[in-house]
Amino acid sequence: MVTMKDMSKLFKRFVLGVIIILGLVVFFKNFSLSSKKSIGLQSYLKNYNVVQAKSFEISGKEFLAVGFLTKDNKVPASILEIFQDKNGRLSSVYKFSPIVPKEVDYPSPLMVEEIVLLQNAKDKVLLTKWGETGADWFGTHPIVTGYKDGVFEVMSFYEGNLADDPKIKNSSWTTKDFVVKNFYNSSESAKTILTQGIEKGFATIDLTFFADSNCHACSHRPVTLNMPLK
Repeated sequence: MVTMKDMSKLFKRFVLGVIIILGLVVFFKNFSLSSKKSIGLQSYLKNYNVVQAKSFEISGKEFLAVGFLTKDNKVPASILEIFQDKNGRLSSVYKFSPIVPKEVDYPSPLMVEEIVLLQNAKDKVLLTKWGETGADWFGTHPIVTGYKDGVFEVMSFYEGNLADDPKIKNSSWTTKDFVVKNFYNSSESAKTILTQGIEKGFATIDLTFFADSNCHACSHRPVTLNMPLK
């Protein structure tokens, strides 16, 4: 878990206002960005709330991953953005927002819920959890962000379709795997699936599914599929 001490190391030259943490909601004020092409955090905060932020380091470079959630039905509705500390200023280096295929028929866009730092993985650095708010869907979707040759990019972290796994394929809770594209770069995509729980193991991403056909309010038989981080 990233402490306030860890975060202050990254923010010490940027913070002009007050950081308030209430549960998972973090409010950032008065930052400046070195990239003229990027949208400043002040501009974001007019239309978005900050869900969570995590600082991390790669090869001596300091980064900050921030999850944004719309206040007023803005498009995109939710964003993962990565900033880099460049000479004392935060500069936006990557943006991602998942576009769900129409055939999946979700009533609402996926919303970022949590950012998890990955370790013990060669080129995978972030695990993000994206929720669907529709009443007919219950759970969250895993999406992994990788870093290779100085570039961030989402990636599929498992092969095949998990919905075909014998442990869960006959459950009414199991829905098909699908591929999301990046709102900001349509050539970038990753496979995901609706789960009932996501956890990071030592060298795995552990996905929990309800392996039954019981009602929402009923008790369930959870099954966990462990996806190795290679």
